[in-house]
Amino acid sequence: MQRSIFQNRLRRAEQELGFNFSEEVESENQDEEEPKDITGKVAGVVHSKDVRDSTKETSQYPKWSTVFDENDIFCNNEGYSFQTYFKKPILQDGDTPIVFIGHHGAGSSGLTFGELCKSVVSNTRDGYISKPGFFTFDFRGHSMTNLLNADDEGNYRMDIDTLVGDFKFIIDHFLAKFKDRYSSKIHLFIIGHSLGGSVAIKLLRDHQFDDVKGLVIVDIVEETAIHSLDAMDSYLNKLPKSFQTLEMAINWYVNHGLINNSQSAKLSIPSLLKHNQNGSWEFIVDLRKSKPYWNDWFKGISNDFVTLPNRISKLLVLANNDYLDKPLIIGQMQGKYQLMVFYSDTNLSNFLTTSTTVISDSMKIGHFIHEDVPNKFTKALLQFVERNDLSFRRNDESNSQLQLINKLNAKWNAHKK
Repeated sequence: MQRSIFQNRLRRAEQELGFNFSEEVESENQDEEEPKDITGKVAGVVHSKDVRDSTKETSQYPKWSTVFDENDIFCNNEGYSFQTYFKKPILQDGDTPIVFIGHHGAGSSGLTFGELCKSVVSNTRDGYISKPGFFTFDFRGHSMTNLLNADDEGNYRMDIDTLVGDFKFIIDHFLAKFKDRYSSKIHLFIIGHSLGGSVAIKLLRDHQFDDVKGLVIVDIVEETAIHSLDAMDSYLNKLPKSFQTLEMAINWYVNHGLINNSQSAKLSIPSLLKHNQNGSWEFIVDLRKSKPYWNDWFKGISNDFVTLPNRISKLLVLANNDYLDKPLIIGQMQGKYQLMVFYSDTNLSNFLTTSTTVISDSMKIGHFIHEDVPNKFTKALLQFVERNDLSFRRNDESNSQLQLINKLNAKWNAHKK
């Protein structure tokens, strides 16, 4: 019964997105009666030309399955469902699994981390003993999570406390499943972009997770974020109400500099849109409905970030601007966190290590740093993990922790004892 409910939810959600429901489920249900939703009403599989055309259009773009291994649904005690995506780690015997957990920002989706996940896989294929996993999800009211809860007013209950509670549920549920299936040991590194960074900071401020070893905050400074809220209405008013095709939507994002990597946009942008009855594509989430909560989204995050326990390694990543507010300036001077600024038209070798080779990425960098330059971002991410987690080892390194520390110190120009 529970499985049938989820299948019906997925069927309706994927029709909204213009996808075909999976062939496997169709095959299993061939001889079953017409599917009904939780209220007992017929789910109503649509076979219109619009849906066929939208399915044909979406088939031209990469799906979640081109990046991730699993797309489970996590349902909390209130009956609210979250769409999740997971790329499993590849381990050697005795290794502690490392998994990145991504929390996207407002108006985005879990697939914003798709190209970054692919880059992590490709960049650890040869050089590292273990291959990290990557887990992410569509947060409340966004993308597939919105469509799975289409008639739920909870889609727009986006106060910061609710979002933090959601993230705690997601991590708790993920850890329970992972430890049951794979390993009792795991090291988590959380990546929070924009609002996702604020949620992650407040989560780790209020709750202790022994498995969380690091936090990466992407393009968010409290003072700047709060000031930018003044322009939020103007930004939303400038968004097109709909697009005739997915290609037009992708091109709009790229041409307006919101995402500068067309390859990443082809994966992330379709997940933000649904096919409407007029045959065009409209945004799934209406961020105007979250306006009552905007003022509390970013309050206090800079101080909260720098005062997180020292056992959690911290990295702040910014784009084209090294402006820091007062708490971050003081924290940087005290060595509370690592700061990295990506600039447009700058090769990674200019600000990391001289041995870094030139890699293909966008030459422009904006708010979605991890989408614009996923390869450069990955290099920085892996070095951050390598520096702060001794279980993350290269193929050519010995098991001597002293030798490993010395190599890391040399790489980061730190004093060796």
